[in-house]
Amino acid sequence: MANFLFDNFNIPQRDRSQTAIASKSRLDANLMQGSEYNLFEPALQAALQREQSLNWLLKMIHASLDPATIVTTAVCETAQLLAADQVLILQGLPSQAWQLIKSWAPVSEPEHQAIAEVLSSPDLAIAVERSQSIQLCGLEATEGFAVGPTYLLVPLTYQLAAWGVLVLMRVQGNRWRESEVQFLETVADQVAIALHQAEMHQQIQQINAQLEAEIQTRTAELQSALDCETLLKQITDRVRDSLDEHDILQTTVEALGQSLGLDCCDTVLYDAQRLTSVIDYEYTRPGIPSRQGQALPLGDRPEIYEQLWAGQTFAFCQIASSSIRNHSAILACPIVDGTKIFGDLWLFRPTQSTYSDLEIRLVKQVANQCAIAIRQAQLYQSAQGQVQALEALNGLKDDFLSTISHELRTPISNVKMAVEMMALILDQYPALAELTLDVHTTPLGQYLKIVQQECDHELHLVEDLLELQHLDAGTRPLALSQVNLADWLPHVLEDFEAQTQRKGQRLQIQVAETLTHFTTDAFGLSRILRELMTNACKYTPAGGQIRVKADWVDGYLQIEVSNSGAEISPDSLSSIFDKFYRVPNGDPWRHSGMGLGLALVKGLTEYLGGSIGVKSDRSSTCFTLRLPCGAIADFSMRDESFADR
Repeated sequence: MANFLFDNFNIPQRDRSQTAIASKSRLDANLMQGSEYNLFEPALQAALQREQSLNWLLKMIHASLDPATIVTTAVCETAQLLAADQVLILQGLPSQAWQLIKSWAPVSEPEHQAIAEVLSSPDLAIAVERSQSIQLCGLEATEGFAVGPTYLLVPLTYQLAAWGVLVLMRVQGNRWRESEVQFLETVADQVAIALHQAEMHQQIQQINAQLEAEIQTRTAELQSALDCETLLKQITDRVRDSLDEHDILQTTVEALGQSLGLDCCDTVLYDAQRLTSVIDYEYTRPGIPSRQGQALPLGDRPEIYEQLWAGQTFAFCQIASSSIRNHSAILACPIVDGTKIFGDLWLFRPTQSTYSDLEIRLVKQVANQCAIAIRQAQLYQSAQGQVQALEALNGLKDDFLSTISHELRTPISNVKMAVEMMALILDQYPALAELTLDVHTTPLGQYLKIVQQECDHELHLVEDLLELQHLDAGTRPLALSQVNLADWLPHVLEDFEAQTQRKGQRLQIQVAETLTHFTTDAFGLSRILRELMTNACKYTPAGGQIRVKADWVDGYLQIEVSNSGAEISPDSLSSIFDKFYRVPNGDPWRHSGMGLGLALVKGLTEYLGGSIGVKSDRSSTCFTLRLPCGAIADFSMRDESFADR
């Protein structure tokens, strides 16, 4: 309906006629414009409606990424919007053939009729090749009216690549108008784009699904590898912690059988001649009969054992009857250490089962660890046998020394007593005055003195041997008593004052005033001090100094005996307390001795619960004795623990 606009003006009276003429002209022009609008209004409304329908249809097409939904929407909605009797979508195949993707037609119209007519037309290939829309019409009539079906072929093309054809048919009626052709070409372009996007989406989905499957597969492989490494570490730790061959092999078969879900896992060991093998260790799943202890003749399956003796690991399926478990998938792996084969590992699963590369590698590594552990266990057993033999020899030696010491002690004591009696008799009888005028200068007196000194030396040696034997055996009695260290220490050392003066040595004794009562084995402690002082006097040159210092240090009684003189080399310091050890070429005075004194010092010190150390440099050598300030009960416990060694 036309819209007219009227303007209000103030027109002067003298120009009224001219104004009326102008108003009439404008009115005629408005009437003419309104008539034209009424003429084109239906076309404009139709165009607007087609534009809205097109936007709605394109929105529906692009709303889905499913190709079937896209073609179904395009076919059905296009047929309704353009009043088509049939709508088809054909897809071109690589073989130059065509495939019907989707069709729409009334129930009363057969679909095959339109498909046959379109496929038989040569214009179908032309439309696709040229990417142009083509009409196929029946008999022409006047004013564009066709008799018979009219087809419109619109190619579905994306980026110059033809995907297929959109086919619309009218059974009878007008030809396809230009606006309808443009409408369908727009729809076809968007359908091609939507189908391409859907295909790309499907490809992406397939790629994502493939990547996800690969990730899951790789994750499962990594998890399997991690599980195998964890199992290998657990088995390795357990077998290496054991030095028992039985425990090693039993642990191995149980761990493999339970972790790998086996029906059975055996460890077979060979005899020395490799004539038979015996199932010594076995794991079986509940319900599987045990064959532990069964002997397997190696001659039954030489082709199997030849591969095992060559160090090969292999899997096979045992079907034929033999001494091996029948109807099983078997993995056989030798237990080899270098060139020595101890036996084999046998794993059994149901016939249809397999062994993965990870499992085979795991079994080989477990077999290697078993071989190492078995070799270590055998070396340990051999070493234990040698240790027991050495202990037996050491016991014989100790018995010999103890017997000899006892046997020597009695005659030496008798000889010493006889010498003392002879000296006494010489002093008592005046008739022998000429012979005993000076017992220290006459030959007879000197001979008696030499015999007495040698008896004292040999008796002292025997006493040291007996003391060491009692300490090693833990049979030395512990006689505890309280001593006043401030008075007791100088009394023990007073015998060495005269000895140091004769040798021109200087003796310095420093005893702290705080040293009072101390519970210890007084005889054992005095023996330690005498041995240390004897050693210091022996190796201190004339003019040298010997110093004894005693005090409380950190709750311990600490006694230091130091002397100037010969230096002890660092190599000898670690062995100086060993039995019968003497410093090589370290005694410039060639002092005699058997190397028992410092060994006795260490034994007595440890027996009293203390420690002894030594330091030496060019200027001096210092021995440091440390004894705990424990109660009598503490020493009693020490005595019991020492005796249990």
